[in-house]
Amino acid sequence: MKKAISTLFCIIMLVAFASCGTDPGASQDPGSKDVEKSADASEPDESDVSAESSEPETDESSGPAESSEISEPETSKDITEYLWEYQWWPEDPTDQADCILFYWKEKVQNHGELYTNPAYSELVSGDEIKAYFDTCGLKETSPEFQKRCHYYHIIKKYNVDKDAFKQKVEAERARIKGLNWDAEEIRRYDFLYLFTDEEIDVLFGDDEDAVRRTFKQPWVLYYNGELYHFRELMLHTDEATIKMLWDAGVLEPFADEVAERIKHVDALKDAVNKYKEIKAKYAK
Repeated sequence: MKKAISTLFCIIMLVAFASCGTDPGASQDPGSKDVEKSADASEPDESDVSAESSEPETDESSGPAESSEISEPETSKDITEYLWEYQWWPEDPTDQADCILFYWKEKVQNHGELYTNPAYSELVSGDEIKAYFDTCGLKETSPEFQKRCHYYHIIKKYNVDKDAFKQKVEAERARIKGLNWDAEEIRRYDFLYLFTDEEIDVLFGDDEDAVRRTFKQPWVLYYNGELYHFRELMLHTDEATIKMLWDAGVLEPFADEVAERIKHVDALKDAVNKYKEIKAKYAK
């Protein structure tokens, strides 16, 4: 009897559950489904993510896309700036005073390189170089000695072959390019120490005025066949020459630039100050 009652009770309970249509998940917290739905909504669809992260298509009309390759930047420096760097501007004022007497660009100032530099060896011997200076008739301390382009005169005296010289220059240029130097170092060395074809034409020509114009340093004024070093011009030149150069309109623009460039060099401050006096006197 008890077994029958128990069986009947189980049947009644099953019927009750079925008639109510109760979902077993209905016992969960009513807000749980909203939480799950909110969580699902916070995760973006994979297709949306890929669409947002992909790079926009390149518009061909706007120009070619930039290369991902890292290339060496080109220098923006004006090549003539190398002349003003004064890699040989020593800190010692005494040494500075010696250096500032240079009238000529380094590529022709160092005339000894005609036989010591690999670029020009075998073209002129050391004995020939010595013989030239022994017989040139100029004292090394004289202004005339400083103003003379000995490099040019050595080439003339010993009839250096132009083609052989050019081959030496190109061989040196190729050697430098083979070194582990960056592009800026190569550019600088080439400009300061090697020769262009145009410079070689001048060097092996017969126009010494063209040599002066081409190979003088920027702190040297060329006018009417003469060279005037800024320091010598300011401190050791007669008043008539100063006035002539000022009236010709060549002194002021030249001296303005040089004075600005060298104002930090102790050995030239006296020359810079003298120019200020000259300008105050002649400027209108």
